[in-house]
Amino acid sequence: MFAEVEKYGITVTTEGCCGIVDPSGTVSVTEGESPEFFITPDEHSKVAEILADGEAVADICGAYQFEDVDQDHTFSIAFTHMADVSDPPGIDLKDAVGLLLRLADEDSPEEMENLIWVLQVLAGMTDDSEVAAGEADIP
Repeated sequence: MFAEVEKYGITVTTEGCCGIVDPSGTVSVTEGESPEFFITPDEHSKVAEILADGEAVADICGAYQFEDVDQDHTFSIAFTHMADVSDPPGIDLKDAVGLLLRLADEDSPEEMENLIWVLQVLAGMTDDSEVAAGEADIP
């Protein structure tokens, strides 16, 4: 007669926001199969951590494969938001970084005030209408 084929489960879980794993849930796998799981963070998100059977997995480039399955497995992916790194309105980030480096070499209180102003602009902590319009002269 035919030998009984073993089936195993791979339990896929996600944590945090902002992404999907396909397939997801508990995936039934026949012994010897090598299922592949595709990990897709949402826009402005990233993978924070990946665990296969409780062990960290690094640098997988969007997919992970369990090879020659012969037991149950767990697969856990944590997603997180990325910081928005777009240029503030009216400020070229490359020029602002150059200015920050130049000002960091200065010792005067006035230059430190200028440095604080630039940092506030970059952090979006000022509502200066000239900055928003792109017409401000950086101090």
